[in-house]
This record gives sequence, C-alpha cells and structure tokens, in this order.
Amino acid sequence: MARRGEVRSRLPYPTLHSSAWEVSLYLLYQTLEKGKWVNRILPGVLRHVSDPRVRKQATEWTYGTLKWLLYLDWVGKQFLHGYRIQDLDPEVRTSLRLGLYHLLKISSPPYAVVNTSVEWVKRRNPGGAALLNAVLRRVAEHEAPEPPHPWIAWSIPKWLYRRWEQRLGPKRLETWIRHYHSPPPLYVRYNPLRIERSDFEGLLRSLEVPYERYEFPPEAYRLERHPWEVDLLEETYYVQDLSTQALVSLIQPEAAELIVDAAAAPGGKASHMAARMQNRGRILCVDLHLGRCRIMRGVFQRLGVENAWIVNADARTLRLQKQVDGVLIDVPCSGLGTIRRKPEILLRMTPQKILQMSKLQRQILDNVARWIRPGGFLVYATCTTEPEENEGQIQAFLERHPEFEKVPAEEYISAWGWTEDGNLWVEGPQWDCDFAFAVRLQKRHR
Repeated sequence: MARRGEVRSRLPYPTLHSSAWEVSLYLLYQTLEKGKWVNRILPGVLRHVSDPRVRKQATEWTYGTLKWLLYLDWVGKQFLHGYRIQDLDPEVRTSLRLGLYHLLKISSPPYAVVNTSVEWVKRRNPGGAALLNAVLRRVAEHEAPEPPHPWIAWSIPKWLYRRWEQRLGPKRLETWIRHYHSPPPLYVRYNPLRIERSDFEGLLRSLEVPYERYEFPPEAYRLERHPWEVDLLEETYYVQDLSTQALVSLIQPEAAELIVDAAAAPGGKASHMAARMQNRGRILCVDLHLGRCRIMRGVFQRLGVENAWIVNADARTLRLQKQVDGVLIDVPCSGLGTIRRKPEILLRMTPQKILQMSKLQRQILDNVARWIRPGGFLVYATCTTEPEENEGQIQAFLERHPEFEKVPAEEYISAWGWTEDGNLWVEGPQWDCDFAFAVRLQKRHR
C-alpha cells in the first residue's frame, strides 16, 4: 500500500536556474533519505547553479534545517494530527522540514513559506500537498510549544547532551552548542608546490576575494568567498580546516625520509606533508577504500605532489617489509568535532558506534606500531571530542606498548592555545574551527 502522499518520480537534480528552495530540497533529500554526506555533494550541486545568491541561501537553509532537525521534527509531531513524520512520503517529509525551518528559525513570511512548499509538492503530488498545507498553516497560526527538555530545544541528541553536560558543565556546554549552530568559515591552505605565497595573495586580490592570513597554521587563509565562485586556480590551494592544518606541525615531516599516512584519503594531510617536505623523502599513503584512493590520486596530481605513492589496504592488517621513520594515523572516529560542517553525524552517531570506533582504533594502533623503527614516531589524531577515542585510547595504548612514550606537543608547536596536557588540542569555539586531538609518541631505542 502506498504511503500518504506517495511520489513516484524522484526529486530532480538542480539546474542552472533552480531556486534556492529547490536546491535545498534536493540536498536535504539526498542527505536525509539517501544517506549522503552534505559536505561531499554540496560543491558538485552548487556548481550547476548560476546565481551566487541562490548558492548562498541554499547552503544556509540546508545546513540550518539539518542542524535544527531534531527540534523541527518535535514541533512537527505536535501538529501532525493522526500522522507520524516517519510515515510521510520522503519528499513530503523533506518539504515539511524545510518549511518548518523557515517558519520557526529564520522567520520567513508565513504565506510565502506555505505557498512555496505546497505549490512545489502540488505539482508532483496533490495528496501530499493537502497534508503539507494543513500542517504548515497550523504551525504558522499558532505559537510553537516550548520543548520539555533542553536537548530538544537545542536540537542535540539526548545521549550526547547528557554526556557533554556531565563532562563540561553548563557554561562550556552552551559554548559548544552555540558553536555547533554557528556557520563555519571557509579555510584554505595555499599550496607552495604550485605557487609562491606572494603570488597567491596577489591572485586573491586580483579576484577581489577578501582574506585573512594566519601566523599559525602558517599556510592557512580564511576566505570570504568560495574559490569556485571566482575561478581561483585549483592547483594553488586546498580547502582544509585550521584544525587539520595544525596537525602537520606536530608531525614535522621535513626531518623524515619515509612516512606512512595510514588512513590517508582524501589526501589533505599527505599533500600538506609533501609541501612541507618540498617533495623530498617519501610518503606511503594507505587507505581502505579504493574509490577514495582514486580521489586522492587526483588531489596529488592537481597539487603537484610527487613524493607520495598510494596503497589500497587495511591498516589493521597491512604488513610492511621495512620499518619507517614515522606514521600518521588520523583514525576513523565518531567525528563529533566536525558536526558544525557535518551535522548529519548527530543523526547517525550512537554511543554503541563510539564503542565500535574505539575498538577499530585500537586494532589500527596495535598494527601500525610494528611499522615504526626504534627512535621513530607515531602521531595519533582524531576529529572527535570524546575522551575514550582521545586521551583514553592513548593511555590504553601506552599500557599495552611500553616501548612507546609520549612527547609533549609543546616541543613542536609553540603557538599559544593549541596544546593542552602535552597534546595538540584544538577547541573549536576558541579558534572558530573544528575540534581536533593529536598526540606524538616516540618509539624507544632498544
């Protein structure tokens, strides 16, 4: 039996003259119903849209709806008399969520929101349009009820809110949540393998791109316009958050002859190391997924990386024929430090998955430890906020592997505010970027 408001045709791909509403609906549908990651599909979709205002609005509306989704669904439930939101047709459900975001979070004119939502669905499905019209009108005509719990009001999963509340306290918790709901800046790393810094800055000025240059990380720039809006030469930069740019300073690859990046795709950190090494030495880039290895090869070709080679393998089981100077392992993790740019993580992550991630991290660590020569180093990194994936994971590793010892991060990073307790610790709200954790370990000489 067909569900309420069933739609037989799929949501169309945005075209050159699509509206911001149509682009947002497509991105939300692909993310929430098809399981895609919005940060991966967004650039490709927006390249097909000609109007920069549409691109900007569609991005804001998509991320806003995703970030407030738990709250929006709760409000929708109060007005969906006789229906459950999960029982609606996926495309009607997507339209309802976007409409609720406009009504409740950005105070768009109610008539315009209802009319746009309903007319779009009506062309495709009159039955779904009637239900959508009734619900959105009820929301527009009545004040939204007050959520009974703070995690609903902030649109954070209950389990994570409770976890952070216990660990952080109320003031720091609110700082973290407000950071999550704020729009992320655009950071890039200029690429010295293809262009001199002065030429890069001259290029930005000629294209009228406002920018801010950072002392640390030293290759970092904050741009006020996206590079593809102005056709900035792709080989001159790499889009990379401040938090991951900081990591390479802890590695200091310039002093190494052979480094392994054990979870290397899509190639941002490996290409950063290659630039620091000026294409000298060698970097072995390991990744489990063949498709991501292909993407990494394209990144290296674009950026002029010549000292890296790629191996499609599992870092949990791979054996090397000779030991290496150092290993970077930016492990698969819960990703809770990146939710400002990947809000769908909050819709997919669970405490059980964190435990699974911790087990996977332990397996990778135990295997890559064999790759390192005495006197060599291991840099362990995550983009999560959770102790069992960060400090707890390293403490347990050192208990299992007494041949390693921790080296204070301050010996490699002197910039103020980037280290804590001997670790690289990037607290997102402090630097207006993602969260990140990293530690450098040294393998003792026998």
